[in-house]
Amino acid sequence: MPGLDELTKRLEVLTAPRSEGRQVRRGRAASLTGERQGALLDPGPRQPEGRAPDQVGPSVLELVVGDPRRGPGPDRVRVDVAQGHGTRVVLQHPPLAPSTAEEVDSYYDLPFRRDVHPDHAGPGVPALEAVRFSINTHRGCFADCSFCSITFHQGRAIQSRSEESILKEAATLAEHVDFRGTITDVGGPTANMWGLGCKLLEKGKPCLDRDCLTPDPCPALRLDKTTEGYRRLLGLVKRSKGVKHAFVSSGVRYDMLRGKDGETLPLHDTLVGEHTSGRMKLAPEHSDPEVLRLMNKPGFEKYEQFEEEYRTACESQGKEQYLANYFIVGHPGTTLAQAVQLFEKLLERNYSPEQAQEFIPLPMTRAAVQYAAGRDPLTGEEVHVPRTERERSQQKALVRWKDPKGRRKVEEALTDSGRTDLLPRYRELLAADERRQAHRTGSKGRKQARGKSRLFDGARAGAKDSDDLDIAG
Repeated sequence: MPGLDELTKRLEVLTAPRSEGRQVRRGRAASLTGERQGALLDPGPRQPEGRAPDQVGPSVLELVVGDPRRGPGPDRVRVDVAQGHGTRVVLQHPPLAPSTAEEVDSYYDLPFRRDVHPDHAGPGVPALEAVRFSINTHRGCFADCSFCSITFHQGRAIQSRSEESILKEAATLAEHVDFRGTITDVGGPTANMWGLGCKLLEKGKPCLDRDCLTPDPCPALRLDKTTEGYRRLLGLVKRSKGVKHAFVSSGVRYDMLRGKDGETLPLHDTLVGEHTSGRMKLAPEHSDPEVLRLMNKPGFEKYEQFEEEYRTACESQGKEQYLANYFIVGHPGTTLAQAVQLFEKLLERNYSPEQAQEFIPLPMTRAAVQYAAGRDPLTGEEVHVPRTERERSQQKALVRWKDPKGRRKVEEALTDSGRTDLLPRYRELLAADERRQAHRTGSKGRKQARGKSRLFDGARAGAKDSDDLDIAG
């Protein structure tokens, strides 16, 4: 990142638009394209003192400099964008080139203490225990989910640590005085993206004609070969001296557990048999196809296919394991009718997550534009945005439908949407759950009731008195 002196020199162009003989053009933010590399856009007159920032138009200045990390020639060109705001200027830098494996290794070779800061040494930090003895295998994510900013602050290219660096950290963990043999996670933003990429991603360049995973994983990602490498890595970590268990607690992308031939990859059965501590974490996020399209997530039919395969694998290996599913409520494009459709899917499974993620518009994301503008920036189509507290609370109650505090909201939502046909089944399942709870006495029994889960029961499986899956989402 340039220093203060360099930034000052660049921003002097605002008052001296014809600098060093560069071409000057006037323009606005909406008109910038990648084809204008080499042009310098003058933002026009400076904002008068005392004028409110909201009176300033989105004029911009495009600054072209060389990036020594990208070598000589056209690839070295880097474009910074400056936008006037009141009496100041906002300067946006393009992303750096992806870090090399050697650079990423150096980050994690630093002597971390794996303990709370001394300022918090008294009561401690309970959340630390879940990650204290975990291994981060990589940075970045190419899933490009509309609501997620990981792509922007870690990069789309997967920047993986070397196998040697990861095994070195496993050995270091095993020597820690508090280590008891369990590595809680060997993963990253998306666990099964370690080592993945293509020639464009590895150079930090975008692919202009398709998405990496939508509608299906790109063949250039080398899923079959590289996923086998991640499976091997997990085995090596588990077999490290002093390690009894090496679990994967990071989220798993289920549409990447299938090879080019359409068959489930060996990694799937290995995760089920050796590296799942009880619940595999997935993020279907919703069930409605239009909402999933706006989220840039795979269709729900892919989740349902994986759900059946996971159940089969658990049964064949004698494992009592479940799925921890994450859902978002209030995402742009989600109408009440679509929220009820998700509720119906959950009702079929007699499944009510203990928590649900309420949508917030993260800066730089596609979903933030959908939320602010009421339009999708890629297609220009208008999208419904749940803005009122009534609608957002109804959508949340529909996902967490076993929460007693939300029952009135659920019935209200079903009435408003004209889906009162779901009320008898909803009330029947609640009554069965209350009967079951009545047979459990004592704090120990109540605690077990919250923790136990049956994923594959419910209407579809023909069971009527099954437990739900309680998991944070």
